[in-house]
Amino acid sequence: MLFRGINVTNDPSKSEEENKADNPAFYGTDTFPGIKDQLKEDQYTLEEIDPETHEKMLKIDFTKHTAYVRARWAVTLVDTNDDRTPVFSEWSEVAGSGKDAAKFEPIKKEELLPPVISSLRYYPEEFNGYPQIACTLDVPEELSKRQAELAANGGAMRVYWEARVPGGKWIEQQAGSDVTAGENVISLLFLGQYLDEQNKKNGEESDLVLEKDSPVELRARYWVDQYNGYQGEYIGELYSDYSDVLTFGSQEMSKTPEESVKESSVEESSEKTESQPEVKNETKPETKEKKCSLCGFCPQPLGLCIFIWIAILVAVVIVIVVVILVVKKKKSGDKEE
Repeated sequence: MLFRGINVTNDPSKSEEENKADNPAFYGTDTFPGIKDQLKEDQYTLEEIDPETHEKMLKIDFTKHTAYVRARWAVTLVDTNDDRTPVFSEWSEVAGSGKDAAKFEPIKKEELLPPVISSLRYYPEEFNGYPQIACTLDVPEELSKRQAELAANGGAMRVYWEARVPGGKWIEQQAGSDVTAGENVISLLFLGQYLDEQNKKNGEESDLVLEKDSPVELRARYWVDQYNGYQGEYIGELYSDYSDVLTFGSQEMSKTPEESVKESSVEESSEKTESQPEVKNETKPETKEKKCSLCGFCPQPLGLCIFIWIAILVAVVIVIVVVILVVKKKKSGDKEE
């Protein structure tokens, strides 16, 4: 059922049935009822907003009335024979709005506890050439409920992530800001860019921003922006305290976004041993034989794939044969004349 944003047009030049067909949300259809059939006449008004088109807006005075809403999940199961079985969850708690509904209570600082984060780990995909990390955010049921109430009353709740090298400046990181329980992915792009700027200030020109296994710290906090009700007075914003700090050894980070950095395994280590002397970075001539980009194995005579040469040869032969046949046919016609 919709309680706002429903416009009704009653054009005098049209029949009653035509007007009903033009306004299915108000009058309903063969498959669902309209607002007119769900509400009593004293529970709403139709206020004219355009005299020329006879358009009216449905309004409900929620200082006199209360609307109640509930919801449930509906899933259709399909078996191998294409037989469909609908399955429904239990109904949600009833939410209300209006005269007799529970009034929204803005969130207070003392009830906004700091985020609980754990299981810090590396995420397999990078972002703009920099590593990403992931951790688990534990969101209590009561906080999720308060977040829904906050959104319904025009406000918002977010989680913000910050990272730093121990003793350094905390840098806010790019991540999904929605308060979502479970895995949250955080990019270290902004930390890498900040460290690169600091290195430049210190006169360092190396592409290396952060060495592998250097410690990095992560923390989070909630941010709330709220009103005292839907379309109500703005209250302001507030932050929770910070979460506990999680520490981990970083992957190597480079300031070159195009490079894809991955952590080396023990087998991939380039540590020097007596049996493996250090090799200088010298430029060596390319000894590998070039392969054709088309077929993958021919020597590319005169720069073209051998199959292209074959195709050209076949085409030339066909042209010669056609010319010979045409000439013979013409000579034979001349003799008959």
